[in-house]
Amino acid sequence: MYLYSLNNFEIQTYETGFTGKIMKWKLMMLILMMYKFFILIWILNFLHENAVYVTMASVTSYYFSTTKDYGGQANVDKAIKMAYSKHAGSIAIGSIFHTLVRRYKTFF
Repeated sequence: MYLYSLNNFEIQTYETGFTGKIMKWKLMMLILMMYKFFILIWILNFLHENAVYVTMASVTSYYFSTTKDYGGQANVDKAIKMAYSKHAGSIAIGSIFHTLVRRYKTFF
């Protein structure tokens, strides 16, 4: 909402006699809006990739703790802790690459 207020507003009178305001976008505001949209998509991809990592780590811990006599146990809490501590940077870099590739595919 703050970026909208930094643009230029002009008063327009319609044929019916009503007046209204028209917003004229500044170039820098358009660039900032696109940047904010990109960051939003990146954050959403980061959360998605975190969920994928937690699922993958939980399934892996379940698979390797299963024996012939015991059904196994999935360590979801440990997977969440690892995702947000040890592997957060790797997941963030991977999610920004996914964001860039998806935006490239969208536009070209």
